[in-house]
Amino acid sequence: MMKRTATALAAALVFVLLTGCGYKEGVIQDEPVSYLRFTGALQGAVVSIDDLEPFKLGEAGSSADARNNPSGATGPIHYRVEPGKHRITVRKNGQVVVDRIIMLDNGVTREVRIP
Repeated sequence: MMKRTATALAAALVFVLLTGCGYKEGVIQDEPVSYLRFTGALQGAVVSIDDLEPFKLGEAGSSADARNNPSGATGPIHYRVEPGKHRITVRKNGQVVVDRIIMLDNGVTREVRIP
């Protein structure tokens, strides 16, 4: 009787240790992502993010807009970026109208208003 109780107790202890220590299969973590939300006078604005190729806002068919605003909706444009430090430069008619460095946390959307 004592041997059975000890075996059952040992089996219960092993079960508790395996399930209670965070043992999980198939844990899926989302990729870290943040968004820049461009608002204001988008027409004719050319955006540079860090050292990436500049892209135009407010133009139908822009490859950057199609990737990041697939609905093709007019109005604010959301641009997907990795969390971290980014330099945002916006030019209109050859002049820099926005030049700022921003920090983005995971899951954050930051608005960039274009005058």
